[in-house]
Amino acid sequence: VCFEDPPLSLLFGAAKALYYAADDEGGFWLLKNMTPGSFVVDLGGTRTVTGFAVKNTRNDSYRDRGTSQYSIHVCPTVASLKEGKWVAAAHGVLECVWSAPDIPVVKRELKAAVQARYVRFTAETWYGCGAGLEWLQVFGELPEEDALLADLGEQRRLLGEVYREKAALEHRVQELARDKAALERRAPVFPQKEHGEEHGTVTQSGQGMR
Repeated sequence: VCFEDPPLSLLFGAAKALYYAADDEGGFWLLKNMTPGSFVVDLGGTRTVTGFAVKNTRNDSYRDRGTSQYSIHVCPTVASLKEGKWVAAAHGVLECVWSAPDIPVVKRELKAAVQARYVRFTAETWYGCGAGLEWLQVFGELPEEDALLADLGEQRRLLGEVYREKAALEHRVQELARDKAALERRAPVFPQKEHGEEHGTVTQSGQGMR
């Protein structure tokens, strides 16, 4: 997120709408009460965008907020952003989801792909106390070199998980070894009995005493 209108609080910034988390886990963007607003996402470079997916919010168990009318605009380059040249890409109305058992994901496929580096989501009207959004996803095509980098990044991520699991197992083995050593140190030590003690001591008369 490279720009956003003031949120309801810092807990509900626009970055929450870019990482998938359920509405009841606090993963949503909320605007100030009764106020329209936008946020802008930088894709890191000019991409071919083919569609979007949006998921409304209901403000967790409060069920008192949500976006009604929305629009999505795109901007292809830094220069066009500085000039304020936004191109309309999608618009619509999200349903109120206060009473829905699950919040639906609304997908919008573009009739024609667009070039975009920046994507702006705008909540124009709202339900209840104000607008917000749980999730925004951008669909498109990565340039070949970016796709290779993304694949390499995924391989590194998986390899990192393997190393972390290996390190966790080694740490657990060390803990078990320490626990075993501690138990051995605390175990009671019984004196060994002399040979023949269990059968009594032989006196000079040859009679055993017990």
